[in-house]
Amino acid sequence: MENKNIFFMTITLAICIFSILFAVFLFRHVKKVEFVFNEKEADLIRESMDLQDRIKSIKDTVKKKTKELDIVKAEKESMFGKLQSLEAKNEELRITYAEKIKTLEEKTETLNNELKNLAAIPIAESIKKAINTEEDPSIKKVLERTLHNIELVKSGSVVDLEPIVIADAGGRPTVMEEVSSAANASVKTERPGEILSIDRDNNLIVISLGTKDRVKEGQRLAILDAGEQIASGEIISSRYMISAAFIDDIKYKHTVHDIKEGYKVLIGE
Repeated sequence: MENKNIFFMTITLAICIFSILFAVFLFRHVKKVEFVFNEKEADLIRESMDLQDRIKSIKDTVKKKTKELDIVKAEKESMFGKLQSLEAKNEELRITYAEKIKTLEEKTETLNNELKNLAAIPIAESIKKAINTEEDPSIKKVLERTLHNIELVKSGSVVDLEPIVIADAGGRPTVMEEVSSAANASVKTERPGEILSIDRDNNLIVISLGTKDRVKEGQRLAILDAGEQIASGEIISSRYMISAAFIDDIKYKHTVHDIKEGYKVLIGE
């Protein structure tokens, strides 16, 4: 009986020791599991916070980009409106200038026809019109002489004008020396023409250049003999096909008698 009690007490003690050891093992295992869980939980919390920060940053970026997109859309709409306005103005200008161009083309055609008609007018007719409109008696006289010479040439007659020389009191021909080198120097641009008629009494000539050749009153001209300048003068009257000039400068060793019909003239600016 006593042995049986000892046996039960031994078993009970062994069970208690085993229970204590098992409890200690379970406690340590639970603590280890709790530690691992806490670490995992901390990692998850950190990852969650990182994700929240990234989500916030992405949201801020999206918000910023959305605002920029709205601005771009507004600018696009504004530019589209301006483009439509410019297209409308361009169409309006195109129609307006198309009408103006058409009007100018019609005027140009009319002017070209008038120019052709003027170009078709014989020089004799042009001189007749100049005679009718000229008020200066001296110019009118030299124009009439020019017309007379042209009519003689047309009829086949020989034109033989008496030489007219400017004489001094003793009846000797005078020499008009060079008056102004600046006057000669002004004859630069070469627009060739020729002398049609001469009035030596008044030092006037009629040349074959007019407003159609852009000849204007006040321009200088040079008179050439075989390419050499022997005199110069000034345009005092200009018509469409002819002009009248006053000879005011004759080179040394030359006289007005040396100037003849057919000599070339050059118009300066």
